[in-house]
Amino acid sequence: MDVGAGEGITTFDFRIELADAESGSLKLTQLIRPKWSTDDIKQKRFTGGITNTLMGCWHKDDPAQEEMILVRIYGANTELIIDRNAEMRNIRLLHAVGCSKPLFARFANGVAYGFFPGACLDENTVRDPVISRLVAQQLVKIHSIDTDEVMKQNHIAGPAMSRKPMVFDRIWEWLEIIPDEFNDAEKNKRYKTEVRSKPQLKRELEDLQRQLEPLGSPVVFCHNDLLLGNIVYNDKKGVLVFIDFEYGAYNYEAFDIGNHFAEYAGVDDLDYARYPDRDYQLKWLRAYLECKAVQQGSDSSKVTDRDVEVLYVQVNKFALAANFFWGVWALIQACNSTIDFDYLGYVTMYTAGEYGMYVIIKHS
Repeated sequence: MDVGAGEGITTFDFRIELADAESGSLKLTQLIRPKWSTDDIKQKRFTGGITNTLMGCWHKDDPAQEEMILVRIYGANTELIIDRNAEMRNIRLLHAVGCSKPLFARFANGVAYGFFPGACLDENTVRDPVISRLVAQQLVKIHSIDTDEVMKQNHIAGPAMSRKPMVFDRIWEWLEIIPDEFNDAEKNKRYKTEVRSKPQLKRELEDLQRQLEPLGSPVVFCHNDLLLGNIVYNDKKGVLVFIDFEYGAYNYEAFDIGNHFAEYAGVDDLDYARYPDRDYQLKWLRAYLECKAVQQGSDSSKVTDRDVEVLYVQVNKFALAANFFWGVWALIQACNSTIDFDYLGYVTMYTAGEYGMYVIIKHS
């Protein structure tokens, strides 16, 4: 065991292979909680993730699982798309401001951190008026974080976080590493027939960037991956939190909101008819702007219809950028991931989604 250089993070120099997820996470849990005996530790594997493998370990005397330790085993080659050192910083930074459970340790191919009991949102619960307002409030809290100040006050080591919006730089980087072809003949056939070519994607990205950058959306610290499974609500406590800050970085405010709205369509059962209509969005965005005004010490009653309309336009245009972002992400995963998931089908869904959303947005 050692402590990462200057980071203050407990680090273990072993790997947990996917085939040994149960025994490996048990071993790690006992290193973190040496007073817990093997017989007292209960485990479960969380399902639904398409990037990593997630195990939960808790003491049998903790039925509410308040002290559960989550062990995340990184997916193969995910370092191509995720900066794991930045992820460690994000967890510590967000824990310092009460927006994340603590980071316990990292190991060669994963991390262990705290668990927030509750249920992930779905296509129905996200529309609950109480819950949707809590999402807006939590997003304002995240967007209001001054990362440099938090890192300084809490002695979190590392370079200052770049304030440059991440979305377009990241997509350009990813476009350079997507494959020209796949070794698997069937997968390659689908790739050539169902996915737009790399030159075409680059032209479309240039056009998208040219249209969106002048919109004037504020640049703030963003979650950048607010799918419904990354939002947890504890109905007993009436508390809502965001989880999984792997992509946390400075970005356009409207991207974070637009990406969240796009996720209303779902993943496995994609239906863009569930994309929020104009009336729903205007109410949601007004709640967001009112919370933002209070956070900044202003009068929430001064939020105007024009303020809401401007944000509405920005958000819906950036929702298209979010679909582009995750479509390119899925191309990289299709080439590298060992998880049993149809990433090319995922690309196709997002490709269709860009046009489906365009029609919805155009007529809303």
